[in-house]
Amino acid sequence: MLFRSPYQVYQYNGSNWNQLAQTTPTYKSYVAVISQAGTSAPTEDYVLENTLPFTPTYSYSAAGQYVINSATNGWTSQKTIVFINPGYMPSGFVNTGVALGWERNSNSAITIKSKDTSTGTDTDGLVFLATIEIRVYN
Repeated sequence: MLFRSPYQVYQYNGSNWNQLAQTTPTYKSYVAVISQAGTSAPTEDYVLENTLPFTPTYSYSAAGQYVINSATNGWTSQKTIVFINPGYMPSGFVNTGVALGWERNSNSAITIKSKDTSTGTDTDGLVFLATIEIRVYN
């Protein structure tokens, strides 16, 4: 019986699991839980992993629009992807929906947008304990 985790392959011999292979991911990643309130930039509630050669920073752009900055031009064209979910729904928005999206603007900036789907407007305060992963492939 074989078992494969993201970076290892194991074989079960009837009594023990033996590691057969180990691979290295083909990307560097940043994984965090973030929140945003008022007209402030999002903040990291905690960072789960950062294998990037830099620390991303956040800034406020406009209502419902926030920029994730790379001081080292780390957001490489056609090699950067973002996974984000809205996380916990604040009590004031129980009956609304939240849409989050992203756009790589340049090698140094990724824009995150939060939209209240009941009104169709970019809205602050919708990102609360949201998980984000940014991968930059080799």
